[in-house]
Order: sequence, then C-alpha cells, then structure tokens
Amino acid sequence: MKVYILFKIIVKEFRKNIFISVFLFVLVDFLYANFTGVSLNRENGAILWQGGNAVYTLNLSTVLLKLLNISLVFITAGKIADKLSGDIMIYILARITNYRKFVVSYSAVVIMLGEILLTVSHIVYYCFAGFYLEQAPSNLLYLLMDGLGFFGIMILYMILNNCCSLENSFAYIIVIYLLNTVLPLPILPAMSTVRFLILKNQFTTVPLLLLTAGMDMIAAGIYLVLIRKKRVNIC
Repeated sequence: MKVYILFKIIVKEFRKNIFISVFLFVLVDFLYANFTGVSLNRENGAILWQGGNAVYTLNLSTVLLKLLNISLVFITAGKIADKLSGDIMIYILARITNYRKFVVSYSAVVIMLGEILLTVSHIVYYCFAGFYLEQAPSNLLYLLMDGLGFFGIMILYMILNNCCSLENSFAYIIVIYLLNTVLPLPILPAMSTVRFLILKNQFTTVPLLLLTAGMDMIAAGIYLVLIRKKRVNIC
C-alpha cells in the first residue's frame, strides 16, 4: 500500500483526534501567554521557545509548556498507532501482499503525522508570541532541528511500542524529554526541551545537524533490521 493512500485513510479515520490535539495546543499556549505571568514580547517570544539564553532564562512555566506540547504530540501519535493495531489494521493487512513494505509505509505515515503535529505546535506558539521576519532564520532553523530530532525519537518510540511491546511507550519518551531539562549534557534528538540557543552558541550549527542526523540514521538502521527480521508487530 502506498504511503499517500495510507496517509489519507489514517487522517480521515483520526481527524477528530488530530483536531482535538490542535485545539489543546491553542488552549495550552493561550494559558501560557495569559495566565503564567510570562510577558511575551517581540524580543523574548522566540528566545523562550528555543530554550532561553543568558538574558531570558528558562522558567518553570516555559518548561511545562514545552513538555505539554510534545506530550500532546506523542499521546496523539500513540493513540493513533494503538487504534491502528486493532480492527483497522486487521482490515488493512488482509489486503496487502508485502508485510515488510507495508510496515515501512505505516511507520512513515505515523512519523509524518507526528512531524505535522510538531510543526503545528510551533505555528500555534508563534501565533501567540508573534512571528517576525528578522527572526525567521532562527525560528526555521530551530524547527528543522526539532523535526530532525523528533524523527529519531519517533523511531525509538516505534521500537519500544512495536518491537519491545512496552505498555505506555510514550511515557518512556516523555521521561527522556523531562530529563533533557535538567541533564548537563543534552540528548540531541529530544530537541524540544534542549536549550537550543545556548547549545548553538557553544557549537556551530552544522555539527549539531550532522550529529542529530547521525543518531537518527542509527535508530532508523536498527528499526529496518528489525523489520527485515519481522520483529515489528503492528497488529
């Protein structure tokens, strides 16, 4: 089954879940902008979203905002993956001929949905904080890094959920993001809670991109090996 066909099926089937997630992004960001005492302005909005700097330090409200946003992404992706493993997946599997190719397509669609929701979370935040053209390169670079890291995290999630059969696998992922707010050495794939601006000032951007991409490739390689060995259970 082709990726775009499966994508259409899943989006149509779970459009309510996706809509609820977007609504919750709006609600969480609205509460953050209006009821936490954080004064978002032209200067600090993008800085806080990217982890703060020496002037605008990361506070508890912003940490919770980041954790809630990424949790919503994973809860939605996890819920869709879990529901797909039921009657819907049995219906689809009865109509395919190559299980391995289908698992790759299924994984690609789940990752795409996660990446779309992650991008939406960025867009919704900037609707409240303000988006300014002079900040566009930095904001887009952070989105790129966040999306690149998220790819590896989603692969890890599918390994835990579909290969190791761990219940509530998304909870293990959220712990990684939570640890990233306190560990002295950042876990690069969990970029949503990395203090990106400080990290970017300590290292140049290209090595960060290459290192994150390298981690993603290792995770994807492991996942492909598991697919070839039919260790991935999606039903």
